[in-house]
Amino acid sequence: MNFQPYAVSQSQLIGTFAPDQILRGRVLEILPDRTALVQLGAKRMVAKVDVVVPPLKVGQDYLFQIRQNANPVLARVIDRKSPEADRTAGSMVDDVLSTLNLKNESLTRSIIQAFLDHGDALSRRSILAARALLSGAAGSSEDIPVIRWMLSRNLPMTPVFFQAAKNQIHSPALSSQLIGLKNELSHLAVPTPSLQSLKAALDKFPATEGAPSLAFAAGLLGARKTAALLQSFLKGQVPDLQSAVKQLALVKFIKSPMMASDAEALLGKIGSKLQPEAFIGTFTDYISTHSGEPALQSVLNGAGSPGLLYNVLKQIGFDYEYSLGILLKNGNPPKTGTIKENLLAVLQDAETPAEVRKTVGQVVQRITGEQIQMVSSDPFVAQFSLQLPLPFQKEIRQATVYWEGKKNGRRMIDPDYCTILFSLDLKYLKQTLVSMRVQNRSVTLTVQNDSADLRAMLKKGQPILAEKLEAFDYHLLSLVQTKKLDDRLVEKITRPLAVSNYTLDVKI
Repeated sequence: MNFQPYAVSQSQLIGTFAPDQILRGRVLEILPDRTALVQLGAKRMVAKVDVVVPPLKVGQDYLFQIRQNANPVLARVIDRKSPEADRTAGSMVDDVLSTLNLKNESLTRSIIQAFLDHGDALSRRSILAARALLSGAAGSSEDIPVIRWMLSRNLPMTPVFFQAAKNQIHSPALSSQLIGLKNELSHLAVPTPSLQSLKAALDKFPATEGAPSLAFAAGLLGARKTAALLQSFLKGQVPDLQSAVKQLALVKFIKSPMMASDAEALLGKIGSKLQPEAFIGTFTDYISTHSGEPALQSVLNGAGSPGLLYNVLKQIGFDYEYSLGILLKNGNPPKTGTIKENLLAVLQDAETPAEVRKTVGQVVQRITGEQIQMVSSDPFVAQFSLQLPLPFQKEIRQATVYWEGKKNGRRMIDPDYCTILFSLDLKYLKQTLVSMRVQNRSVTLTVQNDSADLRAMLKKGQPILAEKLEAFDYHLLSLVQTKKLDDRLVEKITRPLAVSNYTLDVKI
């Protein structure tokens, strides 16, 4: 069977599958010119059919094996061993075992059956890797959804990643873990220096504010405009600013996380006597007042919290590994000051008490699990959820963010088309769910809450929100409240390890 492009290009289809993978498919319709509409795994496709004996039948399930992952993508129909009248779900598992030359064992059958039921691609390598993890001390057949999620994200099939993914289902929320760790540290009689540093970071976290950081403001403006403003800001302060060495230093800073260490490196290269923290503060203010865009200036100078989520992610250390790589590449001291960095320092400290070490290890695994949830190998869609501790009125509340959106031609998140769900457990309003749908940068917002009537408040705040969104080149179409929580959306946002479940039409 010859896979041809339909609603997407052939180049997009290439890479979706791998040679020798097996997928369950169903013939939905026989079309003219030797073609058929086929549900192959989770995707609907149109197949160019070669000679198949016996002929394909509408409504019949088949097993397809990828033979070529190039242009064109090719697949063959696997010959079923059992007679058509005797075929069951178990007999399809038997056919997979035979085709991939696998032993007929209970755990292996359970893995194959789960993959077939959900339309996942099967290969000998993935089944053996899954079996090795599930038959180990930390695994069981109940963890098959974890394996499916890891494979859907193209993650290494190692015990470390397996345990981190499992923790997303079985461990307490990160907010609860951080609160518990903070209480545990407060009862230590003589904390080590690394524990004191960790406690200071945890004490500081509830006071995290939403004022845009320099990196956040620069991200809104874009690298080119930020670079021009940096040149303007330093002009008159730094002699010979146009020299090659100083210009290279400016470029490095623009590409960096713009932390104090990055500012220190920049100021040293250009010969400025400013202190790093003072430079970051004054340059951030300069961006706010010289952006040249009134709406954006309103966001950067406003009393709201446009950078809160960004600052929380930075403070916890969601980009810790990336920031560390940039610091080392630029020759700066490898210090980020994040909670994750302090947690790792405690783990490396030989004087850390055993019970504290265990708790800290669990928190590190939870943060790492949240990080890898954001990984997406899907060429078309980004789909993930995050459970975050969110500072709110000097307390830490549990917040969950779910993102589902298209990817553009460069396989980056497309901000023009997406769905964002935001769930927050509030002290008085209880569970509140905000649904945000973006179509061609037009925004529809629905607030779901069954504890209070928020319509008057939303109506009053709608003009302000519309103005803030315009600063980001988005248009607010509506802002409404529904008194009933959508059970389907609640399940989607609270379910860990989201697996891509969209429908895509392509030709095969």
